[in-house]
Amino acid sequence: LTYIKDLIRKQALMGVNEVWLYIEDMYELKEYPQFGYLRGRYTEDELLEIVSYAELFDIKVVPSIQTLGHMEQFLRWSKSRTMKDQPTVLMARSDETFSLIDTMFKQLKKIFKHDKIHIGLDKTWGFGLGTFFKKNGYIPQIDLFFEHLNKVNDLALKNGFKEVLMWSDMPYRILSKINSYYDLNITIDDKVMNRIPKNVTLVYWDYYNRKIETVDKMLQNHKAMTDRVVFASGTWIWTRFNYDKSQTDATAPVHIEASINNNIK
Repeated sequence: LTYIKDLIRKQALMGVNEVWLYIEDMYELKEYPQFGYLRGRYTEDELLEIVSYAELFDIKVVPSIQTLGHMEQFLRWSKSRTMKDQPTVLMARSDETFSLIDTMFKQLKKIFKHDKIHIGLDKTWGFGLGTFFKKNGYIPQIDLFFEHLNKVNDLALKNGFKEVLMWSDMPYRILSKINSYYDLNITIDDKVMNRIPKNVTLVYWDYYNRKIETVDKMLQNHKAMTDRVVFASGTWIWTRFNYDKSQTDATAPVHIEASINNNIK
């Protein structure tokens, strides 16, 4: 908690009014004791303390969780086996999966009193092609993805979360013939646009591109899907023990410039 509080103070000094707390399975779900087990998960009281501390600085803490991929730590346990499609991906069209996600939302709404949540949905490698395929046969990934998104969004709304955010990479990868997030030649038609719920914001995460032409086009493609778009750039802290200033300086200003050009927050 000391680190998080220090971060909140520094963000407040820079005028930040919102922090996304990325937690995957790093919080307690009493109904699922294997959730975050031996991972240093936050207790309910610790999360409440973080939220209360941030409120002192008029900062809203938004839970940023996962509801399909990035679930390898939870799925490693035998108790979770029936919810596993791929080693990192939850089973779609599964009552057990949706019961888990419903429990997530219930628990998080007790802690984060506002109506905003980030549901993840990035890097869902091979979903629908593992155990799901053996049970259900082949379902086009784009159809299965949007079906899952809409079901998760319904559960979020049911539990009081009205503003829902998601990482945007998977629709692009699925639609791309070369399986690339940054494929500028994908076709975005009504079948795609009409499947994104009106209360869902696409979060374009891009920590790598240095060419403003590429970032501009990606933002234009996002805006063709929905008018609810947010850009998430990155401060490079994941490749070494210290902050990588050269990589950040080569990318983040480009992303900020492209966001301003495209009227993106």
